[in-house]
Amino acid sequence: MDNGANDGGANFFLVLTCALAALIALKIGFVGMAALCDLTWPRASQRTLDIYRARPFRCFWVGSVNAILGPLVALLLISTKVLAPFGLLLMLGLISLVVAGYGIGYHEIGLRLASSEREEHGPKTILQGGLLAEAAFLAPVLGQAFSLYILFRGLGAAIITLMTWRRVKGGPAQENPPETI
Repeated sequence: MDNGANDGGANFFLVLTCALAALIALKIGFVGMAALCDLTWPRASQRTLDIYRARPFRCFWVGSVNAILGPLVALLLISTKVLAPFGLLLMLGLISLVVAGYGIGYHEIGLRLASSEREEHGPKTILQGGLLAEAAFLAPVLGQAFSLYILFRGLGAAIITLMTWRRVKGGPAQENPPETI
């Protein structure tokens, strides 16, 4: 008897196992990178979290528009060959903002998991929230909708933070510097 038919099933199982392992490694990398960003830039992380909480609808719409149009603009720039470096930089920036946005979503979920009496910030809450969120993202329909919601809202919060970040001479960054009369 020829066992050639069984080789196809074994190959499919091997490919499926490798794809699942790569997905898990990617998810763990996302959670780890989010925790590292919080350790590296705690003030920016806290500010983005504040915007994420204060303006949920605005963050969602800004994030959804940029998540849809950003890659399209980057691909158009890359296809022109002359502006390809700008397209690659735009894509790299979007990927960085996506990681930051997911990190803020992980942080919010981790804070909701923590007891309501003490609000603990830091990598521990991001790791807890990230692992729970990534496990929820694996659900077939609702998990994917939840993932897109966290993506759009977090990306919007990261973009709004980036666009409203101003430095006051000699002082810390403020969203709205004092007005002079």
